[in-house]
Amino acid sequence: MSIWQQHEGAARLMLWLLFKTKMGKEQRITVPTLLRVAYGETKVATACRQRDDRKRLLRTFESDLEVLNHYGMKPTFDPITYPPNIQPLWAKLVDIPEDPDEAIEFWINDGGGTSRLTDAGPRGKWNMLMNARILSFELPPELEQQLSEAAKKHKAKRTQKRMKTTGGLLGEQILQARKNLNLSQRELAKLAGKSQSWIRDIENGRLKVKSEDQSILRKVLGIA
Repeated sequence: MSIWQQHEGAARLMLWLLFKTKMGKEQRITVPTLLRVAYGETKVATACRQRDDRKRLLRTFESDLEVLNHYGMKPTFDPITYPPNIQPLWAKLVDIPEDPDEAIEFWINDGGGTSRLTDAGPRGKWNMLMNARILSFELPPELEQQLSEAAKKHKAKRTQKRMKTTGGLLGEQILQARKNLNLSQRELAKLAGKSQSWIRDIENGRLKVKSEDQSILRKVLGIA
């Protein structure tokens, strides 16, 4: 609730990412998509026209990304479309060494370069962001476990549904048993007195297996 009250955009992004994308997988989510999800079409359109609104929305977006990162949803920026010079400052500070001596050396090297870590974003940053992508968002371990369990339950329900569709004998069972016996679909069809297309549709779950056909398939395939 506190996230929603203080960072409404981050809360919207968090919910959308959890339920609309495959977390941890490469999705190449564009920045405009994230902006529309977090703040709505109207605010994004206004920001595209008004410089002050654009600056405010950009600061809010980078802050909300930091909130997501804090809660374990760490973004992986596309190095080509979302290079370090337009990434949020907090994302660039992640690479600073924790060791004091190494940190001092890091800042010395940073100060001696042509560009500095704390430099302001380049001109045209907004336009660059309109073509930028985030490759993925890392999922916190506890959420990953919850989603994994939810996926298993969903798969179990789908299996039960398909079991009903095939009359109790799953297409996967028939497929696996056939492969275990090194039989082709054509060979199984001949043994069962059916067509190859019938076997294919049964294995794909598109046809219901009648009780008499189940008996034949179980006998031919050695399924108890």
